[in-house]
Amino acid sequence: MKIVKFKAKSILDRAWVQGDLIHKEDGKIAILRNGFNVSEVDPSTVCQYTGLTDCEGKELFEHDLIHFVGYKPIGEVIWSEENYAFMVVSGNEPLYWLSEVLEIGKIERVGNKFDKGK
Repeated sequence: MKIVKFKAKSILDRAWVQGDLIHKEDGKIAILRNGFNVSEVDPSTVCQYTGLTDCEGKELFEHDLIHFVGYKPIGEVIWSEENYAFMVVSGNEPLYWLSEVLEIGKIERVGNKFDKGK
């Protein structure tokens, strides 16, 4: 069975929390951590795990910002409904398959679009 993991910003302290995405009876969205800790999250910040990691072993999630080590241009990991795949978008460049970008060179996660400063 494939594990589907998510991360999102907690509404309490804006810290990232990871785990299973749950929809509460009151309509709110939360992340279930460690099988018993429930953290209500900002639904606009929900990011799905891609199943892939960067060159340092950091997990890559939807909306993470990445770049080739040693180069400035930054791309964002997105889900493409059209391609049914995680893609990388950067400025006016065409979309690239995330899995192919990882094969080309060393990719490093440098943040997430929901982090301050973006």
